[in-house]
Amino acid sequence: MNFLKDITWTEIFIFAHTCAALVCMLRVLYKQKNIGSTFAWLIILFLFPVFGTIAYILIGEPRLGIARAKRTGEMNRFYRNFAATHLADIYLDIADQVKSRYHGISKVAEKKERGWVQPKATP
Repeated sequence: MNFLKDITWTEIFIFAHTCAALVCMLRVLYKQKNIGSTFAWLIILFLFPVFGTIAYILIGEPRLGIARAKRTGEMNRFYRNFAATHLADIYLDIADQVKSRYHGISKVAEKKERGWVQPKATP
């Protein structure tokens, strides 16, 4: 336990900050969807570790409120149901090669290719 007396508060702060910066960097790599914003955050975290860590904790990720998260879930369910109901009758020859998350847009593209055009909205 004698070695603990030799550790200064500055060393403890630097160790804690380094851990926080590394956690933020890993979080940026796994959570950010946009490549440009990922690189921007990594550069900020490398060049300005103290400021970058604080900034990322405060504004780095969008925080959805409960009501907004609920609306987002409802919207996603609506679009899934819409795609299953209105786009399920068309199957592409390459459907087994396309990832399942892209099936809806590929079906819309095929309808448009066959001459189906969505009616224009009137003002």
